[in-house]
Parts: sequence; C-alpha cells; structure tokens
Amino acid sequence: MKKLVVFAVVITAVYIYLALLSPKVFDILVYDESKLMPQDIEPKVVDAILKNGTRSDAGGGGVKSLPVVIFGPRVEEKARNLSRLFPNITTAWSILDEALRIYNQRLNEAVENATSQFREGALKISNSTKRICEDLEQLVEGYMEARKKARELLLGTYGVVALGRAADNHTQRFLELYEKYSAVYDVDTAVRLAADEAYGDVSQYLADVTWRTWASQGAVENVTEAILATRLNKTLIELAHVVVAVGVRQYVYIQLINQTPPLVKPYLPYLVCGGDVDKAVEMFRSDLTRNLTAHHPPPTIYSITAAANLV
Repeated sequence: MKKLVVFAVVITAVYIYLALLSPKVFDILVYDESKLMPQDIEPKVVDAILKNGTRSDAGGGGVKSLPVVIFGPRVEEKARNLSRLFPNITTAWSILDEALRIYNQRLNEAVENATSQFREGALKISNSTKRICEDLEQLVEGYMEARKKARELLLGTYGVVALGRAADNHTQRFLELYEKYSAVYDVDTAVRLAADEAYGDVSQYLADVTWRTWASQGAVENVTEAILATRLNKTLIELAHVVVAVGVRQYVYIQLINQTPPLVKPYLPYLVCGGDVDKAVEMFRSDLTRNLTAHHPPPTIYSITAAANLV
C-alpha cells in the first residue's frame, strides 16, 4: 500500500515537471508576425504595415498606413476604443489581441493537462492513505482504551491503598483483601495478591509498578503496554505509542514527506488520510498558472515587433 502511494506521488511529479519544462507550451512567444494579421488583409498591405511605410500604385490610388496621435490620460484605453471602431483595420491592439488569444489558449491547455494528471495522482494518494489512516485510527483507539484501563487499575489498587478508603463495592473488596495480605507481605506483593482476587488476573499488568512509582506517567505507560501486549506485538505497540504522540495525519505525512518530490510536497498535507482533493487541485492549478506566467509572461505591444512598429 505504501509503494502505491509513493508511485502515485512520483507519477504526478513527472507530469508536472513535463508541463513546466515543455518548450512547446509557449511557442506562441516565437511566431510569424504575419499570422497575427486578419486573414482578409492582402500580403502587400501587411508588408506595408510591418515596414511602417506607404505604397501607392501608378494611378495615384493605393493603401497607406495612417499615423494616429493619441494623447491625454488613459492612452491605452483610448487606443483600444479606437481599434474597436475600425475592426477591419490592423492595429497594434488587434495584433496584441490575437497574440493574447493564442497565448491564453496555449496556457489553458497546458494547465488543464497538468491539472488533470495531478488530480489522478492526488486521488490515488488520498484513497490509499485513507485506508492507512483508518487502520491507524483503530490502533490509536485501542491504545487510548488500554491507557484508560491502566489508570483505572492503578487508582483501584495503589490509589485505594494511598487514600485508605474505598470508592465502591469493588474497591471495598480490594481494600479488605489488601489489609489481610499486608499483614504478611510487603506493599507491592499485597497489592498484587489483592488485585488478582478482587479484579481477576490483573497482577501481570502491575509487574513493573511499585509503591514508589505508581503515581507517575511512566507507570501508566507501563501498565498500558502490558495490557496491549496481550493483543499486539511489540512493533505495533511502539507504533501506537508514536502515533498517539504526534497524531494520525501528522504521522502519515512525516512518513511520506521524504519520499515525495518537491513539486508535490506543498499539497501533501491536503491529501493524506482522504483529504480535500478538490482544494489541493485548485491550489495546484493556481500555483502552476502563476509559475508559468512568471516564467513566460504574456505578450505585450512592445514584445511583438509588428505591434511595436505601429505604436
């Protein structure tokens, strides 16, 4: 199961890496400027515009590039509004609009493809770790139940002796037996003999507890592990102890983090134990878009030669 999780993480990272480094994703940044012109413009007119020159035929007619002066505040807004008034005329803004259309199309395709692959890997991580976490939750539940019984046993034996009085019929029976045995044996032996007779075969759980240590956290842990040892092996008991200390989700995260590629690590906390896949996917999509546009900024009028020549 753990291998499946690691495999899913690695596959996801590979797809993301390819999406980030593919030289074809943004080949819009190297294009034929003439392709950005409207299709119904004659090639000679395009040449004239690109050269920022004027062509007249022998009859005195012809096509001219007309310089337009725009000034005042909001120059770009005015230029765009002017371009919209003459949709069939090639301007710096019409060239930029076409470049941005292609850029955004390529960007969206790259992001959607990478996000789709990420979602597949994210679902595998979420589903596989969910099963692991469910098993660990059961282990933690068993550990906590054993710890509760350990405290009750310590209070029902050494606690009753220390207090000198009983809390109910069961502890009253224990106290009477303890007083009988304490006349012959030391405190610890008397406690164990009375406990076995009053509560059943429980002295085995008190083997590492003494009158001096019974009120410590260490004594609680010793009794807890002794109770668990009747059902679990040493490895599982140690695992339960660690998981209880750090928490199930944190434990699974720690186990996977060193095997997770750097590109996937930021999203791992949202995926373990059947986490919020949709949230992780949206975060990935947003981060990928931001990174791609940072490394490959959208075109501007001045980054496109054909458009820059018309400004």
